[in-house]
Formats: sequence, C-alpha cells, structure tokens
Amino acid sequence: MKNNIAIATFLAANYSSIDVLKYRKGVCSLPASGKYVIFSDLHQGAFAWNWDQHDFFWKNKDLYLHLLSYYYQTDYTLIEAGDIEEFWLKRWKMSFKEQWEFQRENFAELYDIRRKFHKAKRFVKIRGNHDNLWMYENRVKTYLWDEALLNHLSVHEFAILGNDFLIMHGHQVDSRNRDIDCKKGIFWTKMGSIVEFFTDTKFYGRKKPRSGWDTHPQADLIHSRSIEHDIYHKAKLNLSYAKLAQLLNIYLVIGHIHAPKWLPAGDFTFNTGCGVFEGIIYGIEINYDEDIIRLVDWNDDAGLPEEPKSLCQKPISELKTKLNTP
Repeated sequence: MKNNIAIATFLAANYSSIDVLKYRKGVCSLPASGKYVIFSDLHQGAFAWNWDQHDFFWKNKDLYLHLLSYYYQTDYTLIEAGDIEEFWLKRWKMSFKEQWEFQRENFAELYDIRRKFHKAKRFVKIRGNHDNLWMYENRVKTYLWDEALLNHLSVHEFAILGNDFLIMHGHQVDSRNRDIDCKKGIFWTKMGSIVEFFTDTKFYGRKKPRSGWDTHPQADLIHSRSIEHDIYHKAKLNLSYAKLAQLLNIYLVIGHIHAPKWLPAGDFTFNTGCGVFEGIIYGIEINYDEDIIRLVDWNDDAGLPEEPKSLCQKPISELKTKLNTP
C-alpha cells in the first residue's frame, strides 16, 4: 500500500468512526472541557553532528522547563504527542539503554515536572516514530515507570477530546516512517546525520539567526503554509492528513512534520510544530474554558517570556459548526 491517501483511507476504515476508535487499545479519551496544551517533536537526546557535543534540543531545555511550569501552574493538561525522546539519532554504538540513561540524566528537571503533571492526572503521552520503543510494555515499565518514576503511565497511540479533536503523532500515514516500514525511516535518518557531518546542511535542528526568529522565513510558514508550497513528501502527507480528518469527521492535531500548521481553507488539520529550532518552541493550546484554540510559540529572543505569543486563534465553537453532522 504505497499511496499515502490509501493508507489514510485504510486507517480510517479500520476504525470506521470516532466512537469505534475510542474503544480501541491505545486510545486516551478525554473530555471536551478544561484546558490542554500539545507539544511534539522535541527529539530530546538526539545527537546532532554539527551542533554541539550534546543535541539540538539542549539549547531549549530551559525554555521547555519554563513553559511547562507555566502550564502546570495554570491547570493545563499536558499532551506530549510523540518524538519527545529520541532513539533513532544516537551516537554510534550506543545502545537504547545508554541513550535513555543520557536523556534521563541530562533532562532530569523535565522528568521532575512531568511527574508533577502525572501525579495531578494531567499528563498524556503519545508515542511517535522516533520514540517508538514505547510500544513495548516492558520498556515502558522499566524506563518510564521504574527509572523516571512515572508510575503506571500509559503510552497511547491516539488521544481524543470529546468528538472534536483527534491527536496523533502523524507517522501512521507516512509510508517511510510508519511502524511497518520504520527500518526505511531509520536508514534515511542515519543517512541524513552522515550528510550533516560532512557538509553544512542541517536537517534536524536549526540554530537561531542573529536577528532572532521573528524575521526568519520559518515564522512565515504558519501564515502562508499550504499543500502547494510544501515539499513533495510533506505535500503527500498533508493530503493524507486532510483525507483522514475528513473520513473520521474530526479535527486532526498532529506533529511529525516539524512545521507549525494552522487550518488552511477547507482543511481540518493542525500541526503542533516542534522544539528543534534554537530558542523557539511551538505548541497548540485547546482551552474549552475560554472557547479558544491557539497556535503559540514560546520565543526567548527577549529572554524567557511570561506567556506565549499567540500566532493564530479561533473559537472552538466556530470550528464545531464546520464538522459534518451524521
């Protein structure tokens, strides 16, 4: 099954409806009430050849800790939607256990605050393709339960907010990275890291421009992003996501592509963006209390901000009226 839209159609047919999906294993059903914030694609612990001795999330860990503290204090539920820990891009000959130990030790404060969310029953973890070790129960129990002290944490495939939003990482409809073909993705990821080592090309992380991110072309993507202007592979993926959202009659919130995405005309898909650009982390807030969904960035151009910058926003009630009724 090579056609990405065919994969999306198959995935939707396999679940047939949101009501069916809610009862499948690996799905976290959440109420359409309260406040949620969604982040993905931190790639925490990735080894970037030409950045520094650590990884390309290293420069953002203080910013992420700062914003998580903000959302914990303001009663948000934290949803980390995949590719949070990095297990594909690692130092040569490093085992998965050694890679995990590097992450747990060097990002200890982040696990401390995740435990706070978890103890408050406000933490949802979704696996991606780069942290697909979490599909194995024994590793979840050993690494996350015992060593990170996230006792009895479940790692989900999907999360659903009422009948409004389906949250997933997004690799499920990517023929190069979905679980059945993940060896392809691992191979090309490693090839990319070799290219980074021998050239000035940077596939995975981005250093902040001297002028800051506000004048960087990346900032324009959130407003002008469209399928037609995307590169070929991402264009196919966006079509797949749009088809999946249409078939399931729900708004789709995904990560995976690393570029923040707000609803273009006729589309039902949001993208959380990522945390691999130095000094900026994108995310999506879904606030039922205030009837608002927002695409935000936390930008440290002027130091650690007190609150996020709102890039785009829309009333949730207005979105609901655009969903097709049965």
